[in-house]
Amino acid sequence: MKKILFLIAFAFTGIVNCAKAQTNYHEDDKEGLRIFLRQPSAEAGKINAQQLGLTINDTLNWQNSEAWIEKIADFFYWNDELPKRLIKIVVDYPYSVWYGRNLAGILDASKWSKLTILNCSDNKLHSLDVSKNSELIELNCNYCQLIELNVRNNAKLKN
Repeated sequence: MKKILFLIAFAFTGIVNCAKAQTNYHEDDKEGLRIFLRQPSAEAGKINAQQLGLTINDTLNWQNSEAWIEKIADFFYWNDELPKRLIKIVVDYPYSVWYGRNLAGILDASKWSKLTILNCSDNKLHSLDVSKNSELIELNCNYCQLIELNVRNNAKLKN
């Protein structure tokens, strides 16, 4: 009887650990990325996700899988906590995923509460919301098509 209980407990632990493996990244950060990536890009017939190298198939199951994040993880900087939080989106010209990719629409960074650096320059963004990013110290949105930018709540912003 003890062996059976041990095996059941062992199997349950394995199931729980597998479920935890699907949450390596914070849900708010994933949702913030999904919202932005679903928007139409500046290139006709494409969405922002495609501009970053993801396929439509990558986006079909992204609520239940983190495989799509793994495909673009080299271009985002995450902290070491679990679940990981998005801390930097940086342009390292010409190698960055963001630089000049015809990304368009509204970039609402409010779900990325740990974000310290955001560089989204040379895109077709018409709106950028960083009003809730109190940790933001560096922002570069040059050569975008922003109509307005409010940084009053970004007390730590230096650049």
